[in-house]
Amino acid sequence: MVMGSAWRKNNLRELRRSLGRWLAILAIIALGIGFFAGLKASKPAMLLTAEDYLGETGFYDFRLISTLGLTQEDVAAAAQTRGIAAAEGSVTADAVGTIGEDERTLKVLTLTDTVNRPKLTYGRLPQKADECLADMHRFSQKDVGSTVTISKASIDGCLTTDTFTIVGLCTSPLYLNVERGTTALGGGSIDGFLCIPKDAFALDYFTEVSVLLDGADRTLYCDAYTDAVSALRPTLEALLAQRAPLRYEQIVDDARAALSDAQAEYDRGVAEYQAQRADAEAQLAEAQRQLDSGAAQLEANRKKLDEAQLTLDQKEKELAAGEQEIPKGEAALAAAKEDAYRQLDEKQAQLDENRQQVDSGLLKVKLTGLPLQYETLLVTRLQLQGRLAVLEEGSADYNATQRMLDGTQRLIEQYEQGEVIPQYLKLKDAQAQLDDAQAQLDSARSEADSTFAAKEAELAAAKAQIESGKQQLADGRSELESGRAQLESAQAQLSQSRADYEAAQAAAQEGFSQAEAKLESGKRQLEKAQVEVEKIDHPSTYVLDRTVNTGYLSFRGDSSIVEGVARVFPLFFFLVAALVCITTMTRMVDEQRTQIGTLKALGYSDGAIAWKYISYSGSAALLGAIFGFMLGTWVFPQGIWQGYSMLYQFSSRLRYYFDPVMAAVSLAASLVCSVGATWFACHAELQLLPASLMRPKAPKPGKRILLERITWLWSRFSFNTKMVVRNLMRNKLRTVMMLVGLLCCTMLIITSLGLQDSVTSLSVKYYTKSLDYDVIANLTGEADKAESYERRADAEAAECLMEKSISLRTDAGTRTELMTVLEDDQTMIHLGENETFVRLQTGTAAVTYKLTKTLNLHVGDVVRVYLPGDSDPFDIAIGQIVYNNVTQGVYLNRTTWESLRKGEFIPTGLMLKNPSDAYLAQLEDMDEVDSLDYPAKLIDDMMQMLDSLSAVFTMLTCIALALAFVICYNMGLMNFVERTREYATLKVLGYHQKEIRRLIMRENAIISFLGVALGIWPGITLTNVIMHTCEPESGFYPGAPTIQSIVIACVVTYLFSELLQRLLARKVRRIDMVEALKSVE
Repeated sequence: MVMGSAWRKNNLRELRRSLGRWLAILAIIALGIGFFAGLKASKPAMLLTAEDYLGETGFYDFRLISTLGLTQEDVAAAAQTRGIAAAEGSVTADAVGTIGEDERTLKVLTLTDTVNRPKLTYGRLPQKADECLADMHRFSQKDVGSTVTISKASIDGCLTTDTFTIVGLCTSPLYLNVERGTTALGGGSIDGFLCIPKDAFALDYFTEVSVLLDGADRTLYCDAYTDAVSALRPTLEALLAQRAPLRYEQIVDDARAALSDAQAEYDRGVAEYQAQRADAEAQLAEAQRQLDSGAAQLEANRKKLDEAQLTLDQKEKELAAGEQEIPKGEAALAAAKEDAYRQLDEKQAQLDENRQQVDSGLLKVKLTGLPLQYETLLVTRLQLQGRLAVLEEGSADYNATQRMLDGTQRLIEQYEQGEVIPQYLKLKDAQAQLDDAQAQLDSARSEADSTFAAKEAELAAAKAQIESGKQQLADGRSELESGRAQLESAQAQLSQSRADYEAAQAAAQEGFSQAEAKLESGKRQLEKAQVEVEKIDHPSTYVLDRTVNTGYLSFRGDSSIVEGVARVFPLFFFLVAALVCITTMTRMVDEQRTQIGTLKALGYSDGAIAWKYISYSGSAALLGAIFGFMLGTWVFPQGIWQGYSMLYQFSSRLRYYFDPVMAAVSLAASLVCSVGATWFACHAELQLLPASLMRPKAPKPGKRILLERITWLWSRFSFNTKMVVRNLMRNKLRTVMMLVGLLCCTMLIITSLGLQDSVTSLSVKYYTKSLDYDVIANLTGEADKAESYERRADAEAAECLMEKSISLRTDAGTRTELMTVLEDDQTMIHLGENETFVRLQTGTAAVTYKLTKTLNLHVGDVVRVYLPGDSDPFDIAIGQIVYNNVTQGVYLNRTTWESLRKGEFIPTGLMLKNPSDAYLAQLEDMDEVDSLDYPAKLIDDMMQMLDSLSAVFTMLTCIALALAFVICYNMGLMNFVERTREYATLKVLGYHQKEIRRLIMRENAIISFLGVALGIWPGITLTNVIMHTCEPESGFYPGAPTIQSIVIACVVTYLFSELLQRLLARKVRRIDMVEALKSVE
């Protein structure tokens, strides 16, 4: 137990002493396993992530398309087909939409329930027909709640409303990558998509039907799925072939019914025109009669106005005479009034004088007091007489009252018999007479006032009558003028009415002419519609699988790039790891020969001693494998996925992929590299006796190197140079290992940069040299003849091509390929090797190079070709091999195609060189132009894809540098430890530290130069191997790293190596010369 404990302690102590060496083994194993496992796991992780997304959204297995559309009955028929799990119809349309002031070209999709369901990422699903989901990668959360207005001109009655509110953002399985396709609208490219409810479409048919297979293995790109798709394709093609005639008959019947309705409408229009013309002519006649009547009435009114003018003139004369009599009457009235008032004033003066005299006499009499007493007695008498009348005669009161009355009577009589009272009574009488006279005078004055007022009123009335006459005269004249004005207005109205009548008559005649022209045009349209109905072609049908989806196909190619790298790169890392382990453990065993001999002498078995070193390297390998596997399977796929995130944005998180078989292989590979290398290093030493092991190992005999035999060259080297060269050759394994490390670093960096150069070169060469046109207009099935487009094209050059999907049958099997028919004298597509131009031969087919390799075809072989919907194939010989790095297929010239008698040459594309802007705008407005493709834009899209892969290439570069660091630093450190005694000796001999460091740097410079130079050719070769490995069936990818990339890789590797050696050379100053020069004994 004690020995076991001591043994473990010794091993742990050894591990701590040589921790750097142990970490180097761990690092190289972790790097190799991490790179291997990470690359191997990247493609499955990407595919699993895509499978989860496509399964969640119900990505279609087939798309059924007919040029005449599909009905709900077609959907039901597809759903009931054996092998189909679900079928759903949908409508897609291109439209121009406006959000605020931003105008975009959009793809409008149906919001489906089962197949191709959008995945909601923000907001909510639409609940109304005027709500929609928007493309989350082309719209932002700020756009939610905004209104999208669809241009009615671009959608052509396809929708029930042209205004939609964005209520959420989503992704669609139809768009796995950032490419949204092209269109004939706007700038030629789709800016994003909208998903709208089904009831927002006004069409009574579907543009396509998407179906899901029942029970198919949906592992992406697997053979089982491909077989299931291939097995069901004939069934669906037969279904469409059966259903398409029904749709054709329905459309023709509907068209004929519509034509019949239009004919009836035309007949009604003719009858309505005739009735309206008769009515208009009657109205014009009535208007002419009213004009004549109005003219007669106008003349009668003019005569009445003339008579009224004469009457007004007569009245004006009469008023003038009456106005002259008024002043005379006023003068006579004034004279009579003055005389009458003078007489009244005189009488009033006489009366006032007499009243003054009477009033004076009465005043004198009243001053005596007797008149007052007399008056009092008169009152008393009256009172007593009244009392006596009510008393009983004979009564005491009566008698007393009688006596008083008698007494009062006697007093009255006494006063009357005196002088004063009679005078008083006379004056009272005179005063009463004066009052009577005054009343008469006042009455006379009042009568005079009334008389004169009446006279003045008469004069005023006369004046008023004259003024009234004047006013009436003025009013009469005003009415006369108004009448004349009305007469003039009536005359003007009559003239205007006559002009209106003439204009109406002219307008009616023009309307009659227009109506007749419109009727004639309607008649011609009916005749044209009749011809078009007769010309309705039977529909073309297509059964498309997932491989026609750009995102799906691109994802396969891009994930295959990672798979291709994973097939090649890890082999180098495992080889390098094995070499590093062998070198490291061999050096460790050599250093501990004496310890091994002592252990054997103490009785330890060879297995126990070997286990010490095996456990040393094995523990490093085991931990490195675990760490590298876990880190690699997580970091590498995530890093690669982030690199692809600019292209594929359907999921931000990559699914983790763990493969137990791969984990076991990784662990086994790491143990083989470490344990095998350790056993190899220990085996030879353990065969020796303990005594031999405990003695220092005899130095290797000195040998002359090759350069020494070249005396004229060797003699020219300095002493230091000769020492450097001998040191390089003294430990060939270490030198080779450093060369391998630098070689691999250079190779990997060249490969990383070369992959970018190859993709760039491929896209640029294809779109700028193979395709020698500026724009291609993709035409629909309604295209006219090629000559009409080429004749009308406003461009430097114009050529047409026709593309058809064909089934190509050979001894190797049946494949669906693209057949392209070109004009005999075409010059815009270069199909020769290295993008040179070759002319297609007449009477034979030209097949692309990659397709001939895939199908093992040669010039002279005969292939059988099936056209869609044609059961009668044709055989054609292969006359030449052409080159197209992007797409593969068969090429024919037009003469060869027409000689096959399989239909007319109906162009599907119009290639243009240097077209005018006006002509491009005209093309965009043509109904038969589906979209415009610009090679320059396609290059930009390819460059965008390359930018997204830059993270992957950067990762490769970093791994290459890490590999170089582990190898160069470990080998350099081992070299430095081995030569510590040598460096100490040089210091004793008088070498300065700078000189020793210079020797180290010169030695490293030679190795770095050789390693970099030797890595160039493997880097170019590896680039070609990876590009060839990553080739899809539809492409041919030659590797083409540029001189610039090779120079960059070499310079980076060299500078990196120099930097590492400078760090190691600094250890010279820390050498202890005394300790280093001690005897190894």
